[in-house]
Amino acid sequence: MAFDYIGIRPWVEKAIQRLKDHGIKGRRIVFYSLHNYVDDPENFFERVRDLLLWGVVVYPMRYEPLCTLQKGKYVAPAWTSEQLSMVAQARRVMGYGGAFPPYKGLVEKFARAKSFDDAFGLRARPASGNWRISEPIVEMALEHEQQGSISKKYFPNWRREKDWRKLVPLTSLPGR
Repeated sequence: MAFDYIGIRPWVEKAIQRLKDHGIKGRRIVFYSLHNYVDDPENFFERVRDLLLWGVVVYPMRYEPLCTLQKGKYVAPAWTSEQLSMVAQARRVMGYGGAFPPYKGLVEKFARAKSFDDAFGLRARPASGNWRISEPIVEMALEHEQQGSISKKYFPNWRREKDWRKLVPLTSLPGR
């Protein structure tokens, strides 16, 4: 689903609630959220914050005109290239697979943020090179690990089965 402008907020909230009422977990619900179009950074921040507070996964999508000649060069009038790079960096650092899952630490960060810069801003790297990992980030990693999503099955079940040629005798195939 998509939450591309703030005007559809009541319907998005109702749709999420209906899905959850029917037993679908929030982390299974993904909402695309378009930015760099006719919105501004604060509007985008509000939409992302709302979706995270509602407990669903947010996938930010940067608008790119169809008639553009170079990918990633279009900057809408209400946006700056620095703000667009902040969103891209936040997707890489705070997100998972380009999306923002509703991890407790991430939800709290967006709930505390007062503006786009607070929410999408990253701390500068320390001069000493020693990183201190904040407690919310550690909690997100532990929560992610407990869900078992780190130990993914990389091959589908049919790849782990016996050789398919040996499962069905050739004489039992139709036309033989």
